[in-house]
Amino acid sequence: MCQHCRGGGGFGFDMGFGFGGYGGYDDMGGHYGRSAPVSNRALGALDNAKSIAKRFIEDADTSKGSATEEIITFHLVPDMRKSFNAWAKEQGCSAKSRQLTREEQDKINKGRKSLMFYTSLTVSAAAQASYLAKHHKPAAAAAQPAAGPVPKKTVLGEKRTANQISGGKAAEPAIKKQKA
Repeated sequence: MCQHCRGGGGFGFDMGFGFGGYGGYDDMGGHYGRSAPVSNRALGALDNAKSIAKRFIEDADTSKGSATEEIITFHLVPDMRKSFNAWAKEQGCSAKSRQLTREEQDKINKGRKSLMFYTSLTVSAAAQASYLAKHHKPAAAAAQPAAGPVPKKTVLGEKRTANQISGGKAAEPAIKKQKA
């Protein structure tokens, strides 16, 4: 590697930025330039996968045993797939990825050269019960109606009047006189 990429040399870049600032190595062998190991798109895909999995864990029918479904129908890069599998294991579930065939891939995106991976999630009844206990109120408490007055809802940032809440059964509001 040249002295400019390493951040040394005669250009005055002795703070580790190198010539151009990307793609170089510092003198200790570490990579500088890109600080994130994965892109923001990949991190967003992981967040999206987790939210889909959370909904599936909550709604899966585990009355007849474990429920398995291919829920992640978009590509996760290898680092994010590994993170998702670890997250699923923490929830008591198991995730399994499969590589699409060329025929399946061509139906989705014929121009993509590398094949994508889709991920299925298996949820057991015990994993679902554990997840719901950790992240939600018990079903009995959720089924009880809330005590107290009905809160006034807002419509486009304005408070609703008693007339609007009761469906027009309350007294009509007084009309303000306009100055002439």
